[in-house]
Amino acid sequence: MPYRPDFYIPENIIGYTGRIDDNPTVYFMTGPAHGPNEYGHITQGHRIGPNEGRERVYRSAQYEIRVGASGNLEEWDAGRCIHESRNPFIAVAGLNATSKYLLGCAIARFTEEKRVGRFSEKQIDELYDYGRVLGR
Repeated sequence: MPYRPDFYIPENIIGYTGRIDDNPTVYFMTGPAHGPNEYGHITQGHRIGPNEGRERVYRSAQYEIRVGASGNLEEWDAGRCIHESRNPFIAVAGLNATSKYLLGCAIARFTEEKRVGRFSEKQIDELYDYGRVLGR
C-alpha cells in the first residue's frame, strides 16, 4: 500500500526544487484549514538511492519555507532549519498545466516511504560518506 495516499495528492503540491524536466523534488503541504500544517516531499533523484521516495509526513503549525543566503530553499520548523536544498524553490502558483502534470507524476512513480527513513543516523552518515567517495 502506498505511503500516505491521503496526503501525497496533486492538490497538496506547493512547489519543487531542481529542474522540472529532470526528476525534481516535489514539495507538499496542507493548509491551516486542516489543522496544523502537514508537510513532506518526494525526492525523485538522489545520489543515495535509499533517499529517493516519499518523505515521512510531519505536522507543525510553525513550518515555513525560506530563501537561504545562497538563494536556495530552506525548510524551517519551530525556529530551526530542518532541510537545506541545493536548489531554489519554485512555487506551483503560476505554473502551466504541463509543469503541474510533471510534478504530479512523482506521486505515481514513488509510492513508498524513503528507505533512508528507516536507517540510523550513523548509517545515514555512512551512506553520504560512501556517496562522496564515489563522487555521487
